[in-house]
Amino acid sequence: LLCNSSYGDQLEVWEIEYYSTQTTVPATNQTFMTRTMTDNLSLVKVKENAACVTPYGIVVAGGVVDNPRTTATSTSLVYWPHGYHEYNSANDFSLGISRSLPNMVEPVADHCLVWHKGMVYRVGGANAAGTALSEYERFNFDTNTWQQMTVHSAIRRHKAAACSHGDEIFIFGGRSGGANIKTAYAWNPETNMVRQIADVPKAAAYSMTAVSCGSSIYLIGGSDSGTSGPSRSIWKFTP
Repeated sequence: LLCNSSYGDQLEVWEIEYYSTQTTVPATNQTFMTRTMTDNLSLVKVKENAACVTPYGIVVAGGVVDNPRTTATSTSLVYWPHGYHEYNSANDFSLGISRSLPNMVEPVADHCLVWHKGMVYRVGGANAAGTALSEYERFNFDTNTWQQMTVHSAIRRHKAAACSHGDEIFIFGGRSGGANIKTAYAWNPETNMVRQIADVPKAAAYSMTAVSCGSSIYLIGGSDSGTSGPSRSIWKFTP
């Protein structure tokens, strides 16, 4: 491998991909990425699930597997969108490889997945009946395990918005106790401390999306309830 650079001796190799130019035949002494029996893309045939980007790939977990809603799932997987599923030629190839991860402890829907300080957190969520779960979970790639976490009752909710920002995970609105809510909290997973922040300035914050960008968090879309129309609003929150 020869690297030429105008940056002196400070060379970095960001990514190396090997693939065979022969149909389904691995190149000698090179890594060949292909589908295995653990691939099962039916795992993503769900709704009301969650996903987040991690350095290990896109993690997808939970959701409802039927309609009308009666069964939630605990399955999870990691997906690599740029991995070669099959390569026959420069004009004949397909991308996307998935690998199953261990199941979450509880089946869940209407939750968020948040990548925060080296772990994936399942924030909020409900069972198939729509009852908010009392515990969160986190996935550790080093141990390949999900672990339940007992959290303050104030952040037990589903259909909320959540994102990582600084040392905390911020949680906005959602549904709890059979009612749509607009309260918001910042949760530090390392200390398990929760602090209340300003309410979302609308009647209720239902099924919004939260994105951390720069020094602020942006709340996008959502609605006041499950029956009201979607919102065109974007709210900016600066901690």
